[in-house]
Amino acid sequence: MGEDVGFIEFLADPWAKSYWQTGFGDRPNLPKELALLERIFPLSWLEIALLAPFKACPGPFRHQLPYHLLTTGGQTRLLECMAELLRHMEASDSSVNGHVPMRGRFRDADLYAPALSEMLVGPILRPTGDVTWQPQGPAHGADYRVDSGAGVLVAEVKRVWTSMRQEGAARERVRDYMDRDPSASGPLFTTAVERLNAQEDARRLYPRVRHAARQLGVSASRAVDGPGDSSQLDSDVPGILFLDLDGNSLLGNLGDWVERWMTFHWSRSIDLVLLFNHVGWNGTWDTVAQRAFSRTDRAWNALAGSLGTCSKGHLHTRSPPPGECSLPFL
Repeated sequence: MGEDVGFIEFLADPWAKSYWQTGFGDRPNLPKELALLERIFPLSWLEIALLAPFKACPGPFRHQLPYHLLTTGGQTRLLECMAELLRHMEASDSSVNGHVPMRGRFRDADLYAPALSEMLVGPILRPTGDVTWQPQGPAHGADYRVDSGAGVLVAEVKRVWTSMRQEGAARERVRDYMDRDPSASGPLFTTAVERLNAQEDARRLYPRVRHAARQLGVSASRAVDGPGDSSQLDSDVPGILFLDLDGNSLLGNLGDWVERWMTFHWSRSIDLVLLFNHVGWNGTWDTVAQRAFSRTDRAWNALAGSLGTCSKGHLHTRSPPPGECSLPFL
């Protein structure tokens, strides 16, 4: 109970610089990042949207922000996303006119996590060329366009949560294990159940992959519609689909499904599928991506040529670690 009270008191003013300096004092733009967080989530909003409902009926928060504030990984994810949002704002002069892009999405409990996922992809793309965020604006295009000397890339970010059924079944199995033998280890599910879980995840992922293909196709077509480009085809613009593992760490098990979908006609706008996550190991945090599918290697070579790859073939937004990468398969 005391821990809950302490956390609620912290939520009443979570943007105090003195608190964040303990773990992030070496970030040169920390004051700007905290100021942006306070503009998106001012104390008045925190009181109305989070604290008042909790005080009236204590229980899980529907919005994920409080849970990100509880852990170093969540705090780091927030700050990295604010750093990327600041870059977009400065590039579009939003910082001058006071407009904060996606503020409504960040405040929405359902759109908050996908908005963070979208921001995390920016640093992966940025070394490749000039990045345009939301190139089609409110139209149904992709999240990013990248213009480089080698050509144009477009990219879309998707996040798929673990199903509530699977989460509930996992919690029940953990309770069963703890009741029988707290020291027991091993897989939660049998091979047959894991296969059923993968089928369920595939059914939930499929429409998002198909929608991403349409969005990438729109932005690819727009990219070749400019003057002097009439002889080009939208297939000359490789599309990249990013899938965030933070919402469902088991998406990496769907490689065979993804490869099968990539043989369908509707998928031709997707040249590369990348799994990514913001992960911590060896005392540091980094956004890391791994190739799940590549059609022509044009998009992959553009990213790998700009970022470099580690010994396990990961893309790291920080410099690839020297020697053997200790990060396991994402």
